[in-house]
Amino acid sequence: SKHFRIVGKFGYIQKGFVQPEETTFLLKNGAANEPIFTDKIARKNKFHYLHIDLLGKYNFGRKAVIPFIFAGLRGDYLIGKDLQSETTFALKGNKYSDYSFYKGATVGLVAGLGVCINHLINISVETNYDVTRSVQTSHLFVKNWLYTINLGFNLNEIIYSN
Repeated sequence: SKHFRIVGKFGYIQKGFVQPEETTFLLKNGAANEPIFTDKIARKNKFHYLHIDLLGKYNFGRKAVIPFIFAGLRGDYLIGKDLQSETTFALKGNKYSDYSFYKGATVGLVAGLGVCINHLINISVETNYDVTRSVQTSHLFVKNWLYTINLGFNLNEIIYSN
């Protein structure tokens, strides 16, 4: 239709967490508890993903400045990790210290709103909620929920405008 489109997007996204200062660990060695350990340094852990989106997009107009909304599915694939907490979490042989239990792929829902300028530049805000779990062990499960600001360029307009 004039205003509705199906859109595919490809991109990079970084997820992660900060292990705050004064994080206290209760370590278990078999059935016995070890003395409590406190890490006094804040550490940042980053996970790098490529993502593919399949979206429904509705444009409110056809002028030089076009507001729009969108919603759809996102698939994320883990391509790398930058782990500053790994050595702290490896204390006493913690088998989860290297984050090898992180799943390589997740599926999520994405929705947002934005504005397109001259059919060339897109600026948008979006929310992304993981439907599948990034982490699932016997003691922990994680689903990410992100809010992002995006800047995009319409390659069709750049390539075919000449």
